[in-house]
Amino acid sequence: MLTHPPLFILVLHGMLFLGRTELVLRLPSVVGGTAALWLTFAWIRRSLGTTPALAGLGFIALSPSAISASTEIRQCGLLLCFICGALYATERAFGERSTRWAIVQGLCLVGALLTHYTAIVVLVSLGSYVLLRSILDAVPRRILFTFCMSQLVLATLLGWLYFGHVRPSIPFGSAARTGYLRQYYYAEARETPLGFAWRAFSGTFSYAVGSRRLAFLFMLVFLAGLAAMLAGRTKHQGSPRSWLYPRSLWDSRPLSFLCSPSPVPGTRPICCPSSRRVFRRRSPLRSAGGHCCCCS
Repeated sequence: MLTHPPLFILVLHGMLFLGRTELVLRLPSVVGGTAALWLTFAWIRRSLGTTPALAGLGFIALSPSAISASTEIRQCGLLLCFICGALYATERAFGERSTRWAIVQGLCLVGALLTHYTAIVVLVSLGSYVLLRSILDAVPRRILFTFCMSQLVLATLLGWLYFGHVRPSIPFGSAARTGYLRQYYYAEARETPLGFAWRAFSGTFSYAVGSRRLAFLFMLVFLAGLAAMLAGRTKHQGSPRSWLYPRSLWDSRPLSFLCSPSPVPGTRPICCPSSRRVFRRRSPLRSAGGHCCCCS
């Protein structure tokens, strides 16, 4: 027997006040899956831009696993909504230096953990991302404190769920390895650790896409996108001129080298915000020191 957190069961009991039809019982999953579409689009658009956001929206809207999660009377639709909400709130918290969005992120993660235990994977990965980005972006202490308090609450909740709910109910060891979950365990006698990692990685994409052949294609696209992100080839959405300049130039003193004193006598740099080009032109109306008039 598998044990699940109590939130979705409580939601279903609340929905019984609206009726006992199949539509009413499926409504939480439908609403959660639909909300996840908008949250996914808003999160990717804020992080990478409109075109990647449309691609991500199309993938999650057409994914067989996401469609089934949004129609079944199971926890997956609500879990998807909480996870996408946590990702969106994380990006808003860092982008706006907002304590409110940091609190929203913590609440979404609490909701995800109370919905399904697979949210532990998201807790670990998103927690690592928040820690790394907090160090690199030098976020204010109030936001860092909010993130730390959220992790403390999640750790306390996870301990309570494990010792009070999971450990007395789930069969561990040989009982779980011989049940229908045996395919998710590492079989030391039949495969190597690298083979198990590949089986888990490819199986995840096969489940999300619904086809083994298409899964290989999407794995290549995923790895290419990951390599582009690590190489800094993606574009930043935070600035209105981000499509003109690399993120590294725009985030750190944009155009400062162009607004320095001009080495050419009788010229001054022109970098008007309304212009799409940055160039130098000869002009006798040079400001003191050769600095650009519109940036001084």
